[in-house]
Amino acid sequence: MRRIKVAAVAVLLPLLWVVVYFAVYAVAAPVFSPGLTEVAGVATAITLGLVLLLIGKLRQMDREKANWHFAALHDPRLQHEGTLAVAREILTRRGYAWEERTRRTRTLFITYLDVKAHGFSMRIWFSQLMDPPVVEIGFGPENAGNQERLRDLRSATSEEFAIRYGTAA
Repeated sequence: MRRIKVAAVAVLLPLLWVVVYFAVYAVAAPVFSPGLTEVAGVATAITLGLVLLLIGKLRQMDREKANWHFAALHDPRLQHEGTLAVAREILTRRGYAWEERTRRTRTLFITYLDVKAHGFSMRIWFSQLMDPPVVEIGFGPENAGNQERLRDLRSATSEEFAIRYGTAA
């Protein structure tokens, strides 16, 4: 995944520089007559700043995924509410109380089932961008205190999805 991120930044960097260059020129031209090298220098500095900001954000996302375990399922029978019902059922059977929060975009639902008492969360990432839909299920962050619980939940989730959909998550 890291290689994909680096490749995406490398491909988008020249495009970003061109966009920034024209933006700087459009802002500077009415005020004074900048030379092309001056605009290029400012555009390069702004682009490098944006790239550093982007790299920092990507590294933060990687750190937030530390000690998490993910599995994905790609099946035409998947539905968002059905997937959440399976996850809720698995947690309920094991006697966990959780707090649920969902972030939604047009094609993506990200639901966190936070089990505060045991210090972990179950994340259901449901994407309708692809056909058939993709569900990614994650557990974490794992630590010495909840390692066994998370291992049990991962295997129970895989078994349940294998029973319902024929493929383990």
